[in-house]
Amino acid sequence: TNTENTNTENTNTENTNTNRVNSTGADAVSEEDKTILMNLSPFEITAIKESEEFKEYATLKQENRRLVKEAEVEYAEAEIYEQEATDQKQLELSLNALAAGATTDEDKAKKTAQLEKLRAMIAENETKSQELKQSAVTKEETVESNTQKTDAILISADEDEAKKYSTIEKVETFDADLLAEAMSRTNVENNENTLATNEQPENNTENTNTENTNTENTNTENTNTENTNTEN
Repeated sequence: TNTENTNTENTNTENTNTNRVNSTGADAVSEEDKTILMNLSPFEITAIKESEEFKEYATLKQENRRLVKEAEVEYAEAEIYEQEATDQKQLELSLNALAAGATTDEDKAKKTAQLEKLRAMIAENETKSQELKQSAVTKEETVESNTQKTDAILISADEDEAKKYSTIEKVETFDADLLAEAMSRTNVENNENTLATNEQPENNTENTNTENTNTENTNTENTNTENTNTEN
């Protein structure tokens, strides 16, 4: 029975680890995410990040990741305590046999005291194991509740907006460099536009200078003509 329980616990731990791996895979930044991000301007990204809906969504997602990791650790620790209790129960059987075969009252009392101490250790390890498992279960329940809330936020938004929420949150969490790149790339474009605007007055200055030169040439020609007429 102890072996079956241990196997069952191992299976549960494996399932928990599998779920974590799947969750991490779902959170990975995809090529579609990159495309969506690069099509957003810094203004749009900032506006989304500052919206109350996104803030709540991001907070819940981050809390879920933390809780999943903590639950993983607690299941692993619970398994260790459970295994210790299982090993101690095997020792208990041996001590029971020794106590039953004790030839003196003193030896029997000694074996009985060892048994009592061992049983207390078994109870303590089983209690710790159960407490850790219950804590992990509570965290999983919170994760489930949070997931329902994040799903509701995405459902209440239109499809495009929901994708933006998901993309920005994932990129901000798992690939901050990509987010910085997207912001920098668009800022460069804005700077180029600014430079182009700043160059325009220079062109106007050149035009003005040309016009002034033409005017001066015209005035000179007129003056020369007038002088010629006067001499005649």
